[in-house]
This record gives sequence, C-alpha cells and structure tokens, in this order.
Amino acid sequence: MTDRIALAARNNALWCDAVCRTHGLPGVLDELAWTSPRRTPPYYPDAVTVSPDAGEYDLLTRIDPGDGASVKDSWSRLDLSTEDFARLVVGEWLWWAPSHTAAGQGPTGEAGGPTSWRPITTAGDLASWTRAWSSDPDDVGLFRPALLDHPGVHVLAGSGPDVGGAPPAASSTSRTASVG
Repeated sequence: MTDRIALAARNNALWCDAVCRTHGLPGVLDELAWTSPRRTPPYYPDAVTVSPDAGEYDLLTRIDPGDGASVKDSWSRLDLSTEDFARLVVGEWLWWAPSHTAAGQGPTGEAGGPTSWRPITTAGDLASWTRAWSSDPDDVGLFRPALLDHPGVHVLAGSGPDVGGAPPAASSTSRTASVG
C-alpha cells in the first residue's frame, strides 16, 4: 500500500504545483516534499509531503510559516503543534483501480451520479466548471485557463440525471505514473 500512498501523494503535489503555477507561484519538488515559498491560493497547502521520511523542519524552512500556512502531511506523521500548527483534517487516501468502462462513460450504478464525462478545453467551459465546483463567487478565479495547457492535467465535466437541481459533476485529474 505504501507505493499507492507515495503515488497519490506525488500526484497531489503535482496537482498543487500545476494550480499554483497558474497563479505565478512555482513550487519546488524533491524526494521529500513539494513546497511553495510564498502563500498558495485558497484551499491549497504550502507543502505536501511525498515521502514518509519528510520531517517537520524539512518543510517549515521552505515555506512562509506565518498566519495561514498549511501543510498536507500525506502520511499523517508530522507533529507541527510545537510550531503553532493545528490539525484541521484527518483523512486517508482512496485508491480507485482503473476500470474497463467505455470511453466517456463513468460509474452508472450510483443513484443520480454522472453517467458521462467530457473534457473541459476552453476558458468559458472552465469558468462554468468552476461555478459547478463551488457556489462561492470568490472561487471563480481559482482555476485559471492556463491549467488546461498543463501537461498531464485533465479537467472533466460530468453529466447525467438531474438530482434536485444539483450542478453537473466536476472532476480534475492529473497523470503521473503507474504502480506496478
């Protein structure tokens, strides 16, 4: 399972880097972590561990540790409480094995779930996708059109049965490598 966690953590770090680069905030990725020396956009951490060997100070010396700083500890091993960080979320990585569904089709067994997916390729569609992702008007500029040109990043819109007026599904994917 560690290989899957490492792949998921690296994939997430690359996604954070792609989003941050569209905001003029290139990060640094090495064998321990991805970090941004400047504050990242809302919802995005300033650091993501990509190795269980990353230590607290491996990260804190590479980010702006002031108010609003955040670290995604992919293995939930760091103790940042001595630096006045508080744990906000505890989670676990989910693994979804590739399926052999027909191209453009998603899971159909879920009640009201999306039944087909299409790539987002234009700035206008990305703006619509962002509005489906969040109803907060401040989030409109979070996903910038340059994200659509980033290698390995795919933004998808799902459609299917309308569930109580809910917007279409929104998903983003980024490709890294396979786990053997």
